[in-house]
Amino acid sequence: MQNWFYRFSIVVLLILSLPASAKDIVQVELIIFRHQLPLDILNENWPSISKTDFSQRAVDLNYYRSNSLQTMLEQASLDPIETNTSATEVNTNGAVFEKLSEKDYLLTKEEQLLANQAGLQPVLHLAWLQDLAKSRNQAIHIYNNRRNNNEREIDGIICLSRQGIIKVRTHFIFNAEPIDSTDTITGVATTADISKLNSLLKQQSFELLQTVNLNEHELRYIDHPVYGILIKVKPRRLKG
Repeated sequence: MQNWFYRFSIVVLLILSLPASAKDIVQVELIIFRHQLPLDILNENWPSISKTDFSQRAVDLNYYRSNSLQTMLEQASLDPIETNTSATEVNTNGAVFEKLSEKDYLLTKEEQLLANQAGLQPVLHLAWLQDLAKSRNQAIHIYNNRRNNNEREIDGIICLSRQGIIKVRTHFIFNAEPIDSTDTITGVATTADISKLNSLLKQQSFELLQTVNLNEHELRYIDHPVYGILIKVKPRRLKG
């Protein structure tokens, strides 16, 4: 009996010591866009937002352009449902993230629909490959600058982890651009309303702190009074 328990313990330890699978690669894509501003945000008591240096606790995708993951996918035997590419598998060299170019975007039609909708304005569109088996809750720094200066319009982090479904944690701080037209305001607005809203936008940052569960292939909308986020995760699975 003791001998059986000893062998069983050894097997369990060996299983637990095995490295995580390197075959949980997904394509993550998000679009952040501005809403039409409701006039009633002028009546809200918005909290003061502390300045946060997200770069200290997150990776920057701009430093992940090595094409290691993309090369692996292009040179691997892939599920034809997921991609049309095929070849033989190669080593990932430990790559965890990889920023993708616009030609690889999946949500171009959705971005165009947003751009054509009155009052909505896509601000940031990003896509990347991520190995969920290796990234282990690592946060990714998402940001862009305002049009006329180096101040961040969008600054925050997103963190994905696999727990059966995909858990997405977001924390963003928005510093909205000033508006110049009543088209960007819901309801009947005047030039005086534009002036009041711009005064608010000049002095107020807006925070989004939300966690959502996401299924593969699901297009999820994350709501906020000033900005909205679309996010989709698509598996890029290897055979075998």
